[in-house]
Amino acid sequence: MASRTRPARTTTGGRPGPARGAARAGTAGAHARTRMHAPVVAALPIEAHRLMASLVLVLLMLVPLFMPAAPLPPNPAPFITPQIDGSGSVASGLTGAQLERAVFPYVSFIERTANSSTIWPDISTVLYYDPNDLRVRKAIVGEMYASSSGNLNQKLKDGGLEPNPPPDKLAGIESAYEEFLNDPDQRARGYNGTAAMLLVRSFNATPQERAHLEYEALFGFRQAEQEDPTKWQFTYNRALANLLVGNYAEAYEGFNAVISRAEAQNNVLPYFLVGVAALRMGDPGEAIVRFARARGLQPPSGGNQAYQDLYRQVRTLGRQGLGDAQWANRDVAAAYKTYFETLLAGEGSSTLYSKWLQLGLQQRGYEGLLADLTTLASSAAYGNDSRVHHDRARLLTLLGRQGEALAEYRRALELGESDAGLHVSYGQALASLGDHDGALFEAQEAIRRLGKDPAQVDLSSVAA
Repeated sequence: MASRTRPARTTTGGRPGPARGAARAGTAGAHARTRMHAPVVAALPIEAHRLMASLVLVLLMLVPLFMPAAPLPPNPAPFITPQIDGSGSVASGLTGAQLERAVFPYVSFIERTANSSTIWPDISTVLYYDPNDLRVRKAIVGEMYASSSGNLNQKLKDGGLEPNPPPDKLAGIESAYEEFLNDPDQRARGYNGTAAMLLVRSFNATPQERAHLEYEALFGFRQAEQEDPTKWQFTYNRALANLLVGNYAEAYEGFNAVISRAEAQNNVLPYFLVGVAALRMGDPGEAIVRFARARGLQPPSGGNQAYQDLYRQVRTLGRQGLGDAQWANRDVAAAYKTYFETLLAGEGSSTLYSKWLQLGLQQRGYEGLLADLTTLASSAAYGNDSRVHHDRARLLTLLGRQGEALAEYRRALELGESDAGLHVSYGQALASLGDHDGALFEAQEAIRRLGKDPAQVDLSSVAA
């Protein structure tokens, strides 16, 4: 059975209302900032109108443009980048997904560089991206048991093999597995290892080649299982491969079959993965049951710290998966609460945080979302997170509380070490208050952080 059915995800929606509010406090700050930055403006070699055009260009290049949609309150004008010619400066409305990107566009440096590493992605990645995403595929394959020495107690991600190994290294490992095929006592391990390497090769294959490699890998895992049905690792690997290719019902059965034996050898991930398979095959009710079980899993007494950590990991994964299953089951309020509790417990991630923001916007309870952002901003887990303070500032701006927003922008700049994206957001906020000199200064700072020279008359190179 080959099925890629997945529960439909709900897109974000909703927007907050007309921005007025703490105008006096914001305007006073704006005047002070205008005076502070006046010498910078005066020293530039181009006229004032060209400076403003440059500001528009910078913001245009650094912040996405959005097409008009049905108008919804409140007013997102401070977040919308004007056209380069000054026309269409404010969109009349945004879709839910566009609003989310407009209100919360900032991505921290750590998040931007998260995918540049050569390490295997964490298994939690399966909850964050499309099943066909390369990061998800690598995360699944990295959990497979395979070692060129023939051992079945080591996963690929722990054996020193990179997700994209050099061709000669990959060929050498494949040769070692092929040698096992000639030994009746090792043949099952040979099939298993060869199948795992086919999936590693599939990372860089064309779609047609990838389909062929996946088919051959599934056949190899089945051969290994038939050669030696006493090794649960072969069943586990085949379940992972089925999860990879979209055979979710078979993946569910495979994970369910090995839960007890895997736990006896210190692998409790099947408690979580069986929930993933249930969710992917379109049964959020069963997924809720499975994730709730993973969330409450406790280790037997007497284990060391590493043993305790295995169970802690699956509890965290179960909690996050439970939120996904609740969302898929259309219980958005429960999913929002589950995500928030996970974040407060310090068990979340940047991607889970983004999911939580999406749900907050979708529910259109902006004051409640702001209160929860305030709680996060004062928590041990997120008190020093520049993104949380930035997003709180954006939401304050959206709700018309500019004075409070400016203080939060400055706090975000402190914590984010003046990241370029933070300067862009702060500049937009200043521009919305009429402090164009201050906004221009922030745009220049953003350009500097990008390694460009803001004094250039022609700023087209910034787009490169």
